[in-house]
Amino acid sequence: MINHQPTNLSDDDDSFHLTKLKVDQEYFWSIWIFYKRKIFNYCLYRLRLNYHDAEDLCSETMLKAYSSLPKANIKTNIVALLYRICKCSYFDSLRRINLHQRYEREVEVDLVEVSISNYLHEIRDVEALQYVKKIVIALPEKVSPICWAYFFEEKSYREISIQLGCSEAYARKQIYKVRQVLAPAYHRYINDF
Repeated sequence: MINHQPTNLSDDDDSFHLTKLKVDQEYFWSIWIFYKRKIFNYCLYRLRLNYHDAEDLCSETMLKAYSSLPKANIKTNIVALLYRICKCSYFDSLRRINLHQRYEREVEVDLVEVSISNYLHEIRDVEALQYVKKIVIALPEKVSPICWAYFFEEKSYREISIQLGCSEAYARKQIYKVRQVLAPAYHRYINDF
C-alpha cells in the first residue's frame, strides 16, 4: 500500500518533488493530493463556474499532469505547470465545443438547403420546369454546369467538385447565389400565370 502524505509537501520544494517524481511515478499522487484543491478552485472560480464541469476539467488536468510532470524540468514551478495544463485543457474543451456547434450548424444548413432544393422536384408544370431550365442554362459559363449538376442531376457538392474540377466550397457558394436568384424568379413566373 502506498502511503500518501500530502502534509509533508510545500510549495518551496518543487525541484525536490520533481526529482523524486522522476524516480518514483507513484509519488505523483502525493503531489496531486496536495495541489488538487488549488486546481479545482481555479477550475471552478476562474474557468468554468460550474461544479460538475470544474470536476471534469480537474480530472482531465490530473490525467495530463500524470504524464507530463515526470518529464518536466527540475526548475519548473509545479503550481504554474498545473495551472497551465488546466488552462490548455479548458481551451481544448472550448475548441471541441465550438467545433461541434459549428458542425451542427452546417448540418442544419445542409438540411434546409435540401428542403429548399426539393421545390424543383415538386414542379408538375412542364412549362415551369422548362422556364427554370432556361434560367439555369442562361447563367454564366462557370455557374451553369454546377447548377445543372446540383438541381437536375442531383449530385452532391463533392461529386460536382470532382466532375468539374472546382472546390466544394466554390460549388456550395455558387449554388447559394443561384438560389437567391432562382427562387424569386420561379415565384414571379408562377404568379404571372
